[in-house]
Amino acid sequence: MSGNGFLLFLAAWPMAAALVSYLIGRVSKKGRDLFADGAVVLEFAAVLWLLASGLSASGFLASEFRWEGFCGLGLHLELDGFRVLYGLIAAFMWVMTTVFSREYLASYRNRNRYYLFLLLTLGAVMGVFLSADFFTAFLFFEIMSFTSFVWVAHEEKEEAMGAAVPY
Repeated sequence: MSGNGFLLFLAAWPMAAALVSYLIGRVSKKGRDLFADGAVVLEFAAVLWLLASGLSASGFLASEFRWEGFCGLGLHLELDGFRVLYGLIAAFMWVMTTVFSREYLASYRNRNRYYLFLLLTLGAVMGVFLSADFFTAFLFFEIMSFTSFVWVAHEEKEEAMGAAVPY
């Protein structure tokens, strides 16, 4: 592994937080909700910090991370102005979604599963935005596809299941 490991953190932190959130949710629903809120706020703050620290008089300072041999082809993440802007937008959207989903999902069951896949999808989306090669983009896009599938099918009604299959 070489380069800026903070880029790996942006993709891995939400995925690790998803597992912790799930475990907390088995004990305390309120604790899970607060932890999920904190996890997405931390992700947003991290991307905001990267944006603020990456700006210079000559433009955005690029950064990269390489993990040679990961899954055979390696993992290559890169940060530039375009990627940090999209990462910031995605992280902000996840903050808003997570905070408002508590009230929206109050009458739903399986909220623990919802938060698990909400955070897993955030990590995958950040990985897609930070991908610097086709293999890395493909890997994170596939993770994103499988995790967001669960969102579409969350209600487990016939309409939701029907929509999830072509998705």
